[in-house]
Amino acid sequence: MRRGELLNLMWEDINFENKLLTVKASVAKNGKARTIPINKSLILLLKEIKKETLKIGQYVFTGEKPLKDIKTSFNKAKRLANINLRFRFHDIRHTVASRLVTENNIDLITVAKILGHSSLKMLERYAHTRKEIELSAMQTLSDNGIRPQLHNNCTIEVLEENKDNPKLLSFA
Repeated sequence: MRRGELLNLMWEDINFENKLLTVKASVAKNGKARTIPINKSLILLLKEIKKETLKIGQYVFTGEKPLKDIKTSFNKAKRLANINLRFRFHDIRHTVASRLVTENNIDLITVAKILGHSSLKMLERYAHTRKEIELSAMQTLSDNGIRPQLHNNCTIEVLEENKDNPKLLSFA
């Protein structure tokens, strides 16, 4: 999620039963609401947070009102975790997109939907495929028994160059 979407997240936006989180149109960058599936680990973490903040108010991370900025806290967390200080909050989105695509082979359309991109072109900024993954994708064709083959109506002609006797070979 984008920083603003996270900071404005309310408990009513989280459906624990259906494992969905809703980003409201009013806080989404493109003005379109979207739902994001949430995994078991996140559900457990959110339930722990809820015990603390729901007493204070409806906002997930603060209770009473949304945070405007987290720069100071984020910088402190980076120092404590020994993370390069040039690492930006938005870099988390880049990392998630890249890892979903390259390490988990999640299709681009699904990743774009989760991230809230209206086009695959925008996703290209975030997800950088690796050549090994592209090769692996093509190898799956061979592994699944899909082989290049010639059809009866195709002819390949190859000129065999032999200095003494050049000849034309045909394959059908």
